[in-house]
Amino acid sequence: MILLRGGLGHSGNWGYQVTALVESGYRAILIDSRGHGRSMRDGQPFSYELMASDVLAVRDTLGLEKAAFVGWSDGACTSLILATKAPSRAACVFYFACNMEPSRLKAFEATPALNRWFARHAKDYAELSATPADFASFVEDVS
Repeated sequence: MILLRGGLGHSGNWGYQVTALVESGYRAILIDSRGHGRSMRDGQPFSYELMASDVLAVRDTLGLEKAAFVGWSDGACTSLILATKAPSRAACVFYFACNMEPSRLKAFEATPALNRWFARHAKDYAELSATPADFASFVEDVS
């Protein structure tokens, strides 16, 4: 089972779910998308298609012919693209908080919960990233 996290997040965001999945007999594979968590990035613009190609490369490297996907937010969009590009290699897709087309979204409004979420991602980025001082440009590029 490949778990793909939400935007600005990292593989550690799946903490409690991994234990439950492994205890239930699944193999849990967590991937930090390029620029997220411990993953490096290059100069290519972020896109769900690019992140999907990265996941396919990881799958091929691990020799996984078929996998189930669990995607949250950006990971959900990436999971749907993966299943579309290689349907025979997707055992199933469970996705939530997916937004493939953002033109009708309301702008984010600062709330205490959103501010805590954002501060947590900034802290995690500073601790995990190879470019810890670049969080603001990372956010701009991902946005």
